[in-house]
Amino acid sequence: MPGARMTCEACVAHIQSELQRVDGVVNAVVKYEEKKAAVTVDPHKVDNASLRKAVEGAGYKVLSFVAKSENVQPIGE
Repeated sequence: MPGARMTCEACVAHIQSELQRVDGVVNAVVKYEEKKAAVTVDPHKVDNASLRKAVEGAGYKVLSFVAKSENVQPIGE
């Protein structure tokens, strides 16, 4: 999920925290250098609109979504 307006590591922490608060998010990792977030979700609980709302509610912009797989399982289960 590429994003805009990330200017520092504090932005990364803020976006990551907001994504992890969304019900159905299993894991969220935000990378400042790439301006991207990798989010593992339970597709039965969360959709792209919920993720966009969390990021934009934190004051940042989502540029696009790229689905990697429909059958991603949480690590460790």
